[in-house]
Amino acid sequence: MVDKCARCHSRRSQFTKKFNYEGEFLDHYSPSLLVDPIYELDGQIKDEDYVYGSFIQSKMYHNGISCKDCHDVHSLKLKKKGNNLCLTCHVPEYNTASHHFHKNNSEGAQCINCHMPGKLYMGNDFRRDHSFRVPRPDQTVKYNVPNACNTCHKDKSAKWASEFVKENYGTERTDHFSNHLLKGYFEDNIGFKEVFTNKNYPNIARATAINQYQITSKNDVEKLVTYLKDSSALVRSEVITSIEKLGGTNYSKNIAPLLNDPIRSVRITAARYFIMNGQDMSLTTNFDKAHKEYLEALDMNSDFASGQHQIALYNQTKGDTIEEIKAYKKALEIDNYYNMSRMNLAFLYYQQGSIKECEKLYLKVIEQEPEFGPSYYMLGLLYNETGNTKKALKYLDAACEKEPVNLTAFYNYALILQKEGNNKESITVINDAIKIFSNLEKLLYVKLIAQLNLKLSNDAYQTCLKLIDVAPNNSNYQQIIKNLSQEIDYK
Repeated sequence: MVDKCARCHSRRSQFTKKFNYEGEFLDHYSPSLLVDPIYELDGQIKDEDYVYGSFIQSKMYHNGISCKDCHDVHSLKLKKKGNNLCLTCHVPEYNTASHHFHKNNSEGAQCINCHMPGKLYMGNDFRRDHSFRVPRPDQTVKYNVPNACNTCHKDKSAKWASEFVKENYGTERTDHFSNHLLKGYFEDNIGFKEVFTNKNYPNIARATAINQYQITSKNDVEKLVTYLKDSSALVRSEVITSIEKLGGTNYSKNIAPLLNDPIRSVRITAARYFIMNGQDMSLTTNFDKAHKEYLEALDMNSDFASGQHQIALYNQTKGDTIEEIKAYKKALEIDNYYNMSRMNLAFLYYQQGSIKECEKLYLKVIEQEPEFGPSYYMLGLLYNETGNTKKALKYLDAACEKEPVNLTAFYNYALILQKEGNNKESITVINDAIKIFSNLEKLLYVKLIAQLNLKLSNDAYQTCLKLIDVAPNNSNYQQIIKNLSQEIDYK
């Protein structure tokens, strides 16, 4: 029943032209994951999610509660009013001041105001969060996500609310996937792993964690590959997408069986993996069917900017540049702010030697999204390659200040500064990068060159020690430190 309601009550894309009531929800639709700006980073509602994406996060859903337990299946009206509806399942003690610590029958005593805070959309559409979570002002204090307490108590701080919860409910909070999801975003990538490896957590949260997980080693990939056999179609699909982002065909044999997955969304994702990697699968069993399903999905979404963007990528794999450009332009006609397509189109023009067109597109992105770093970075590289060093330095400098943080922006900015003889500023840039990315070899090496150029022997010696610690078998570093030692001793 939940899946059938979700056809309308979900934030999703559709990839079949006709709903035939066969199969599952994921045979026809792909729901949005718990990602910004649709959801808060802990999974609470932010933009409209139309209920489904919230509800399947909930403990209620995972204990067999469905839409019909609260709503009349025909009128959709609530079966009972106020807390009486919640008491259909929950014990009466929850409807007392000893639990909610508010005056009985007040707004604060209503279960929905603590466990289903809502938001007003489009001026008159008030929707409540159906994840039915316990308020977590402690997460607001630590990560600045919303909480139900301060939705009402606007005159109080999140710290006040957090202390109130501790005083009245104890210091321990029940484990929730949001603890680890937030850890992944703000503290340590391992937080995402803690979510997707725990099969007790909601599948939509696990798939979101895979989507956000940063793969940093072969071991990370090998671990993800095991989840191609996960019981959740959402998880299987996100694993394929994550592996596709890496490029290459090392895991094709692991993904090939999913061309015959029982769920259409997974088959489509598997077909896309092989298409985007440019692999000839014409003789592979099950590919033809999955490929046709993928093409239907592209066609079904062609009236959206995102759909045209995917069509452009598909044409890129076929080497059809004319159709690729046409699709990117169509995406921008549909949505002039769809800068993902504008960025790709700019790079395509650069490859064709249309430098002025390329420059205009990057500048348009900067105009529309002044805090988006990649447009500054790409424009900086463009100016450098066309000999405009002054503008190259200007835009690479800006790229280092914008989001998302870009290691290569710092690296290239420092290199060009060195080329211009500004070694001192180059060291400053690298030091800023090291604060963010730690002692990466490529950063330390650029710093070392600048110090050698400035004849800062003692500083260069210390930097070279760090390089040897990172790459102990590098003979070049060994020779440099030997020379520096002799120079320092001579002085």
